[in-house]
Amino acid sequence: MKPHRPQETRKSRTVAQVRMHLKGTLGWLEGYPAERSASGALRWVVPAPSSAEHREVDRALVARSVRTVKELASDFPDALPEVVGDVKAFVAGAERVTRWAAVAIRDGVPQASLFDLEPAYGRAAGAMARDLMARFPVLRSTVVALSFRGLVHPRDAVASLAHLAARGDAFARATPHVRDTPPERLWLELDAVRRNHPTAVTRGLERVLLDPRTHDAAVREGGAQARALHKALQRLAKGKTATLPSVAPPANTSFGHALAKWMPALGAMDGAAQKRALALFDLLGPLETVERWHTFWETLQLLAGRASALQRAMNAAQRAGTAAPRGIGELERKTAALLATLPPDENPARLLEAISALSRPESRAVYTEAVATLAMVPPLLGGRPLRAELLVDWSTDRYGSDWPKLLRGFVSGLRTLLEHAEDPAPLLHPFVVAARRGLYSSLTSSIAHELLTPAMRARFFAVWAARARADLPPWSDELALLLARTVPHAPDAEAAAAWLDHLAKAEGYVSSELIAFASTLADGDGGTFGTLVDLARKTRFDHRDTLGFERWMKGAERVALVRQALLDGHVSLLETAFSHMDTLANADRPVPDPFAPREPMPTTASLREYPPELRPALGRLAALVADPDATIARLLGPAFRSRGELERELRAIHTKRATADTVPLARRAAALERQRDAILADPSRSTLAAMRASFSADVEREGSARI
Repeated sequence: MKPHRPQETRKSRTVAQVRMHLKGTLGWLEGYPAERSASGALRWVVPAPSSAEHREVDRALVARSVRTVKELASDFPDALPEVVGDVKAFVAGAERVTRWAAVAIRDGVPQASLFDLEPAYGRAAGAMARDLMARFPVLRSTVVALSFRGLVHPRDAVASLAHLAARGDAFARATPHVRDTPPERLWLELDAVRRNHPTAVTRGLERVLLDPRTHDAAVREGGAQARALHKALQRLAKGKTATLPSVAPPANTSFGHALAKWMPALGAMDGAAQKRALALFDLLGPLETVERWHTFWETLQLLAGRASALQRAMNAAQRAGTAAPRGIGELERKTAALLATLPPDENPARLLEAISALSRPESRAVYTEAVATLAMVPPLLGGRPLRAELLVDWSTDRYGSDWPKLLRGFVSGLRTLLEHAEDPAPLLHPFVVAARRGLYSSLTSSIAHELLTPAMRARFFAVWAARARADLPPWSDELALLLARTVPHAPDAEAAAAWLDHLAKAEGYVSSELIAFASTLADGDGGTFGTLVDLARKTRFDHRDTLGFERWMKGAERVALVRQALLDGHVSLLETAFSHMDTLANADRPVPDPFAPREPMPTTASLREYPPELRPALGRLAALVADPDATIARLLGPAFRSRGELERELRAIHTKRATADTVPLARRAAALERQRDAILADPSRSTLAAMRASFSADVEREGSARI
């Protein structure tokens, strides 16, 4: 245990106080003025990472900020450098911000940039700013905002201005398309992230943000409009009247809309988390999705415009009594072809949230496996953006506290599988099917929660790989989940594969509880396993019944009895017995054991007590009846009582004679001894009895077959 150090504790407290003042009273310093209210206060924008809020800056806040800076410098001489670094530079920067804020409160937001007016920036920066605004007037507000925000760190601001000037064409093209947030705010948030990393790390994010299509193209809800247009064109092609629908991308559904809302969250991350998030962003390649949707909307609007023009021409021809122009049929066919290429709806906000979730420090172990695995997944598979869909699936935390551990194990197994695959498409087909079906539940989660140990996951992926090597048809998500439910109860991968082939032929849902129940009864016998599952499903014996049965299945004898009951079709008898036992147990009454030993069925040894001529026929009969002893005794009568039965009666008589040796008991004992000693005396009667036993066995067998 480390010794307590009061000096370090006091220092940490003072550092915390400094940070509190910087985020509170001084939290507005790295911002810029947007407009002045009627009261004279400035609406001050503070982009990430400083804050994601607007603030009202008035003379009182400026004065309070000046005092706070002086107090921090005098009262916290040791803690302040820990937070801001160079104290003199910090104090000078704060002075510049408060001075220019007071000017803006008095005179209004300046139209000229402070790069021209603030000496700390230098003449070269002023000239660069003037040239940039002259070439690209649309960037004026961005340059002005940057000149205010950079007052605390003027050197960084000049470097940012140089980057803006170097990419002026791209920023100028994109700025008019940014509709969901002030463009200058978005560019400053991008700049704050860019300054934290080498250019290569942020190049992908910048490329997406600076593409006008990112902000123009809606990435969902195009199918409904295309289908409405197609339906209207079909009616027109048949000579019927129809109203053409209006076609326009729905608002607030572009990737840029979600990206602008995500940028403050990205800016608030620490440097390492930002780097992980940017790497994931690049891996997903969102521009491919944007391009597909942009092409779709562009084509759909072109077809809708042509259809509208053609309909007007048709109406005019009808009024003039001239021949109607042709072309509706062609437009209908082109619209149908466009529908065939409809991209799947995207949810970019959810995707960006997934990037944030998987980039958190606590997700680093999963992150490494996920990135390596996603890199082997084709960006587009079966018409689905599978990388993005898997990332969203893997990042959610709605599956419980054990989810990261289970996910890491599953993703690691999938990664190994893909590393050895020539073509990943068949292996990933279940995920494509699940995505098309749009299921709420996660396929990954459903599988991973069945595979709780490394051994289970190894068997699961071994069967998965074997199916791929065997070049079997791509399997569905349902079959993959059925394998996951089977593997925990199979002794090895070979058995799991065999059981899966049998279970796949079953109609309807096969629960993991039923699989476990059949596995327990089968005791490793694959044939018995399949038979038990079939019988259970035919008798509507589902997982709820297994719970009632398993509570009473303790010990090999009980398991064997339940197995035989299923195989013989006597499930209802066991259900009645177990229900009665539950009733007794719930009433705190003694529960009799329905599996208590009973008189055993005659075995080969007990059949030896009968004449040799009878034994084969009696053996066949004993195997077919519920109570062999009673059946044989009834069939043979007193002439062929078994030697064992005679001996038992003799022992009982001898016991009675020990206390009361009467004449009747003596005569009975003598008669039994003569019968025992003369059991083989009449071969002809033995032959006749054997014939009767064989006939009875045949009758029993025919009766069982009919049932």
